[in-house]
Formats: sequence, structure tokens, C-alpha cells
Amino acid sequence: MTAPVVRAGSVLCYRMFDVGDDVSLERAAGLARTSGLCDASEAIIGRRPTSTMDAAAVPLRVALGKRNISLPSLGRSLEATCTIHLFSTGTVSVCYTFPIAPGTSLEALLPLCQELYVSSTLEATARREADALVAAVGGAITGVHVWDEFEDYTVVLVRAFEGDLTADAVLQWPGFPKLILGEPSPKPLAHKQRQDILQHAFGYLDEDLVVIDWNSAFVLDPAGGAELVDVLEFANSILLNVRYYDDLLDVELRHIYAELSRTRQRNVIFSPYAKFAHEVMRNWLGLSEVLERIDNAIKVAGETYAARIYREAVVRLRIDMWNESIDRKQRLVSEAYGMLKGEAELRKSLALEVAVVVLIVIEIIVALRGHGSG
Repeated sequence: MTAPVVRAGSVLCYRMFDVGDDVSLERAAGLARTSGLCDASEAIIGRRPTSTMDAAAVPLRVALGKRNISLPSLGRSLEATCTIHLFSTGTVSVCYTFPIAPGTSLEALLPLCQELYVSSTLEATARREADALVAAVGGAITGVHVWDEFEDYTVVLVRAFEGDLTADAVLQWPGFPKLILGEPSPKPLAHKQRQDILQHAFGYLDEDLVVIDWNSAFVLDPAGGAELVDVLEFANSILLNVRYYDDLLDVELRHIYAELSRTRQRNVIFSPYAKFAHEVMRNWLGLSEVLERIDNAIKVAGETYAARIYREAVVRLRIDMWNESIDRKQRLVSEAYGMLKGEAELRKSLALEVAVVVLIVIEIIVALRGHGSG
């Protein structure tokens, strides 16, 4: 079978960065409009017509216009439309939309996808865009931080194929799994690898198709696919959030272990860990609050097609695995706090007992001196 030919479509490339703990989108929208970053009409809090997504899934959308993106492996630059989406959970998602020229086959699209999936140039460019946004709206971000990690995701969005192909016809093209993977090898994929890709294909009507992989997705939707693309982006933003907090818990645990391993002058009465235990609890409560908000955002209600795609994306991106890691590390932090608190309370009790004994001794001495004087 020859490769399907695109009549209308685009490739959307996301680079996402975790920049803060919480964002006031209303305030950020006002700051973006007055900062000169964009025109006032191009910074909106965009809600799609759906009741299935949590409010956390509705970002501030800032349109930045056209960008020329250099793609060294292709030996040329391509024009893309750049938009930035700022989520209330602290994620900045920079999206570059590359139009697919009508008449381009999916096979001819392979080299572009291979470059875009891993482009370091795109990452560096997107990071500069994200930094500029944070500089403009930083006053609306609580807990601003810098984290070197990022999340990337690419969506091949097709609104129509030549011949109005159905989803089944598209999946029959042998090169389809390679398009999803961005695999450059001329050799065919192993059967199990092809099956692994194709088992994550979903549709609603014969003309609809969504194939989800951990680093990319393919969407065929004559209606435009905006809501489907949004839920895929949001799932990746949640993945970035949980990765950040998993890393933060690693830092916290290392801090606890280092503190416990330090050589201290042992004081029989007063615990050297009382203040540290309070600090551990404060950090633990702060993390728990943020993680609870993220966990609630994952729980999408409803049985719509978009909600189903979102849930499948959460599974494919292995967000549950990251949540399990976070839960385990939270328990370790909680146990460490319990140990530190217990030691501090034991020392406090000992101090009180020593104080009572000292008072009793003083009373006895005073009584004996009074008896001797008499």
C-alpha cells in the first residue's frame, strides 16, 4: 500500500518546562498583555467547549506569531506558529505548529518527524520563549523555580487525506508505526513493536483515529482535533509535574539522610533534630497539598471521546508509575519525620524529668538548710 497523502494537516511540537508551584492565570493574563510580550487580544484563558476536563486543564494561551526554526539535519529552516500555554499547575508549554503542505505523503513526512521528535534546537528555542514568559508574568507565579528537565511531545494532526481515507485504511500502511516512533532505519520494525504501537489506536467514527505513544501521537480528526490535542498536551503537562515533584522528593530525602548522618555533639537532654523535624513536616505538608491538586486534575470525569483519550494518555505516559514512586517517597519522608519527632519528644520528656528531679533536690536542700538553722 502506498503512503496516505495529506490534504490538510500540521505537526505540533511541544516543549514543556516546570517553572513554579502555582499560577494565577487571571493575573498572568493581565501581566502578559501589559508587558509587551504580545497584543492584548493574544493572551486569553482558553476554555474548550467540554465539561470533562478539570479547571486545571484550561491554560492561559499566549500567541507569539511566526517563528523561523532552524533544522540542521534537514539543512533548512521552517516557519512555524508559536503559542505558549501556561497552566495553573506551573507548567509552561511552548507549542510550535508546522503546517503540512497539501499533497505531502506520510512517508515524505518521516524525515521531518524524526528531526522534530529529538531536536535540541527546538528545545533551546522553546526554553528562551519560556524564560521570556516567566520574566513577563513572574509576579503571578508562586514558588518560581528553575529545573533543567523538560518534557517533549509531538502530535501529527491530520484533518483530511486525499481520497478521504478511513482510519482502518491509514493503519494498513506498513510505515505507520515508524512515523509514530520517528524511526529512521530502512529496515522493518519487529512484529511485536508494530503491535505495541497499533494496540494504542483509538477511534470514535470510521474517520477518526488517535494513536498514542510515550513521545508522540497521531490524530486524524475532520473536525480539527483541537480538544484531542489539548488533552494530550495536558496529560504531558501532568507528567512533567509529577516528574518534578518526584525529583524534589529525592532532594528532600537526600537532605534528610545527610542531616541524620552528620556528626553531632550528642546532648543527653536536648534533641539536635527538633528544629529539623519541624522543617521536614512543613516541606511535607507543602508537597502533599500540591500533589493532591495534581492528582485531582488527573481524575477526569465523563465518558466522552476526549476523556477516554486523556485516560489512555495517562496510562501510556506511565503517570501512575510516577505517582507510585511519589507515594513511596512521601511515606519515607513521613516516617523520617515520625522518627525525628519521636526522638525530639523523648528528649523533651527527659528534660522535664530532669527538671522535676532538680526541683525536688533543691526543695530537699532548702528544707534541710531550714531544719539545720532551726
